[in-house]
Amino acid sequence: MYSLFLRNVKGFDAQVEPGSYTEKCFQPIKLLGNKIDFLYHKKRNTDVYKNAKVLINEAKKLKSTKKYHRFDVLLRELEGEGIIFDDFPVNIELDEYQLSEQISLLWQCLFFNYVLV
Repeated sequence: MYSLFLRNVKGFDAQVEPGSYTEKCFQPIKLLGNKIDFLYHKKRNTDVYKNAKVLINEAKKLKSTKKYHRFDVLLRELEGEGIIFDDFPVNIELDEYQLSEQISLLWQCLFFNYVLV
């Protein structure tokens, strides 16, 4: 599933309009698809890293629901790839709409939506 996720992230990134709200929402998801960038942002505790952490915490809550059951597999595979978050509290505020958009984008990246042919 992680390889499909990576292909979708790459495909979506090629389609998103630079500077758009969607691109802003997509940044933490893109971070999950690049271990080197992830470690860079984690070490510096950037806002993108904090946003990704909030997103993953929300995915952990949703993984036991029928709709978002695939999050469980993604979370395990992220950990297997070395995308591991620290246990420190998150001090970033996201509005519900932005988090909802990010959950939706993350979910879409688990299917054959944006795979480049």
